[in-house]
Amino acid sequence: MTDYTELVNKEFTHIGSQCRLRGEFHFSGKTQISSTIEGEVHVDDKSELCLEHQSHVTGTIYCHNIEIYGKFEGTLKATGKVTIYAPAEVQGMIDANTLLIHPGAVLNIDGHTRLNS
Repeated sequence: MTDYTELVNKEFTHIGSQCRLRGEFHFSGKTQISSTIEGEVHVDDKSELCLEHQSHVTGTIYCHNIEIYGKFEGTLKATGKVTIYAPAEVQGMIDANTLLIHPGAVLNIDGHTRLNS
């Protein structure tokens, strides 16, 4: 039996693979996206964002740290670390403190990282 009081006290979002969303979205807490999203995605705190294998996000993402396994097209602005895993496909512009690309990921990007003082 699920303890729903435990779920109520956690801050997280999971958007399933059968969803198709368009617009501007603001999330807080750990966020996992497995769906198709077109628009702007904001993670309003320093929580983790994960684009799962089934995801296809087109637009702009503002976040702290992000892991990408799915498809992303657009502009990604991360104040922390961007990690791209196979079989991800990423196209667009990445602006991040740290960029880590694993073998097997497909990229067509303009990007830069910042030096931390």
